[in-house]
Amino acid sequence: NFPLDLAVVEALSTNG
Repeated sequence: NFPLDLAVVEALSTNG
């Protein structure tokens, strides 16, 4: 959950 959650947040953050 921790690594996955961070990965998702990072992917969305990079979008904008």
